[in-house]
Amino acid sequence: MNWWPVIITFAGALLSAGGVLWASLSDANEKVKLAEERGRFETELRTKTDEQLRSQQQLVAKSDEISKLNQQIAALSAQSAAYVRGDGSFCFFEPSLFQKQHTTFLSLVNGGVNPLYDLRVRIVPNPQEAYAKGAMNFDAFEYMLKNEKTLIVGTLSPSPVPGKAIPAETVKWELPTDKDHLDFSVFFSARNAKYMQLLRYRKVNGRWYFAYRVTRDLLEAEGAVVKQFILPGYPTNPDGSVHW
Repeated sequence: MNWWPVIITFAGALLSAGGVLWASLSDANEKVKLAEERGRFETELRTKTDEQLRSQQQLVAKSDEISKLNQQIAALSAQSAAYVRGDGSFCFFEPSLFQKQHTTFLSLVNGGVNPLYDLRVRIVPNPQEAYAKGAMNFDAFEYMLKNEKTLIVGTLSPSPVPGKAIPAETVKWELPTDKDHLDFSVFFSARNAKYMQLLRYRKVNGRWYFAYRVTRDLLEAEGAVVKQFILPGYPTNPDGSVHW
């Protein structure tokens, strides 16, 4: 029997199977390489994505920081502008009484946090009496003109002690011995606004008491009041208000 054909066929089958196995191994190796490359690519992509996310977070943090700095700059600019204009400040006279000497001292005070510039003060005594009932009272008018005072203050700085008024100037005034009342209308003119103070003295049972009210823009409306004080003992209406 001739075995060569069988041997050749068997060898061909072996070679064919080997070729298929080699191809399978090569394909598997290729897939492993591709999987490794894909893994490296995904790792690099995640790294790049994390770096980009951190960069965005840093950018957002910087933007927030810049926004806060801009807000601080805007606040400081507004504060500087208010300081220059004197915004939010007003002035008034704080009275003090010396009963035995029949004397009062009027201390000029800045009631705000910013300076007042170009301040002029005009103190007018008993203006109601001078024009009582729509007619001129010449004696009272003469007293008003004779005793009217004008102060050119210039710059009035706020108190260096927060919450405590420090007088800048003081005006002495004699209280009348033949009357039971003394009224003042005080006009303040500054760069930022105008103010008016109504200051009233009343003698009750031999002692003097006072009350005052400060309004802005020379108005007497309740909504314009920036400061008011009534010394206990000063005569008031039944509802506690003062007849200014």
